[in-house]
Amino acid sequence: MAKRMTKNEKRLKKYMESMGIWKDEYRITVEICAGLMDQYDIINTAWIASGMNPVEYTETGSKKSGVVTTLESLRKDILAYQKELGLTPMSIKRLDAQENLPQSNVLAEALRKLDAG
Repeated sequence: MAKRMTKNEKRLKKYMESMGIWKDEYRITVEICAGLMDQYDIINTAWIASGMNPVEYTETGSKKSGVVTTLESLRKDILAYQKELGLTPMSIKRLDAQENLPQSNVLAEALRKLDAG
């Protein structure tokens, strides 16, 4: 029985399909990225509800809140996965550039050189 896709998995798959880059082989990477996005949504919602304090006070002073550190880390991880999936502006430009490269056949080129030589 197939696992039901989460909201974020469906969103990622939809974006990739609309760009023509979806393959079933990417499902595991999409699941991981979507899981990170789910965690981010849950933690961010709780942080907003708590008043969004970016600083924690300790006996020795103040420091960046652990929640803020976690959200920053999740953002970086999500971005890394989205880059790998081709879902960022830079990765889209890279894919477009690769599509516009002339497709050469190494064997055909070698045979042409032999004929010319």
